[in-house]
Amino acid sequence: MSSTSLAGIYDFVHISPRIATAGQPSEEKLRSVANAGFETVINLTLHDDPKYSLPDEAGLVQSLGIEYIHLPVLFTGPTESVLIAFFKAYELRHNNKIRTVWEPDEIWQAFVSAVLEKYDRRGGSDL
Repeated sequence: MSSTSLAGIYDFVHISPRIATAGQPSEEKLRSVANAGFETVINLTLHDDPKYSLPDEAGLVQSLGIEYIHLPVLFTGPTESVLIAFFKAYELRHNNKIRTVWEPDEIWQAFVSAVLEKYDRRGGSDL
């Protein structure tokens, strides 16, 4: 399926043939994600705001044959443990076609860079 059917997803960006990122898709657009061959969705949003989540997003994604990983992040207070969980989830699935539901802003990019630098100094042993 072409990426045209995915283009209507808010902030959709195809990063590589296996990785894409976007804002919250509708149920219809999640079906397009499945039809495009994505195997994993890593959702970083909280599930307490109907504007940013579907009523049963996990159930819908899993019913489409896609693995669903929810790593809720308080965007005003990110934690290292959630970032490490994301890295581990990504690392275990790096050969899968992954669709993430978030793209870092300047604050988050600095946070991610700082954590990566910290673990690089340790030799990456804790990731």
